Amino acid sequence: MNVFVTAYHNSVNPTLFEDLASIGLKVYAPDNTWGKRIWFFAPNDPFREHATLISYEQFLKLPPLAIIYPCNQHLKDFNQLYQDRGCRDVKVHLTAQSITAYPHDEVEFLLTHDIDFHRLSPARTKMIYFSPPKLYYPQDRDLKRAYDNKIARLYINNFRKEGFEPEYAAAKEFRKLWLERGGRGGEFYGYDNENGNLSEQSVQEHMRDSMFTISFKRRETMAQVATASMLYGTPLLMLNRFRNNLTKFYIVTEDNTLIAETIEELVDKALNLTFEEYESLSWAARTMASMYASNEPRRTHLRWFFGKVDERLRNGTN
Repeated sequence: MNVFVTAYHNSVNPTLFEDLASIGLKVYAPDNTWGKRIWFFAPNDPFREHATLISYEQFLKLPPLAIIYPCNQHLKDFNQLYQDRGCRDVKVHLTAQSITAYPHDEVEFLLTHDIDFHRLSPARTKMIYFSPPKLYYPQDRDLKRAYDNKIARLYINNFRKEGFEPEYAAAKEFRKLWLERGGRGGEFYGYDNENGNLSEQSVQEHMRDSMFTISFKRRETMAQVATASMLYGTPLLMLNRFRNNLTKFYIVTEDNTLIAETIEELVDKALNLTFEEYESLSWAARTMASMYASNEPRRTHLRWFFGKVDERLRNGTN
């Protein structure tokens, strides 16, 4: 079965392309000659191992296939591509954080990172599709050193912009109290954040040296940062009022994360942990994230999903 998709999110793309190829799909993606046909375009060259890059003219000549809409920002352009091919393909929507923006009634096949959208969508065939982050370092780390360092850091893009006001205010209050009571670190990393943007490799390097990752984020649907931190056994610090979606219903529990109602309670919990308690929390975080990020169950589910898409293609799209 043939599928067409394009890159859309740096930390999610590698898993998506690898997953599609691993379940036996023939993956096609745009080469760099498409011009303005795809406005929100990211180069697909890094995924040549799993996808064949083609021109727009080659795309038009392909037999009926599944067109994966990889992001809400691709809706208009991919609808045009669907029409350019005579509406003979099957649309597969892959989306996150799109509860209000997405045309629910038009979605027949849905892959989503967003649990709320998954529950609300009337799509007949749907799957919660989670792309685990790529790890750049060994998962084992010096837990005693991390415990003694007492470093807590935050990694959120656009944290100072509109929409994050409650989280930003709470994070600044947390940092102030954390440092006053003997904690270290307190940096806010991310695009347009106080301490600058880091590469994925650098983020993970910082996580491995830290005691905790500060996770104050209501709009968390892909949970890439949270999962990467947990995979290294670096537990999260969370306020209950900011838990949402994946961090509320799936990966985060009181057994693997420090969760509190107030900032003072959270700081007290974190700084009063014994090493043995921290070690247990670290292993619980790593174990939960490892189960959540396991390839086999996700790909088995994905194989079933595209089996239904293939049935639709073979039975005709009209």
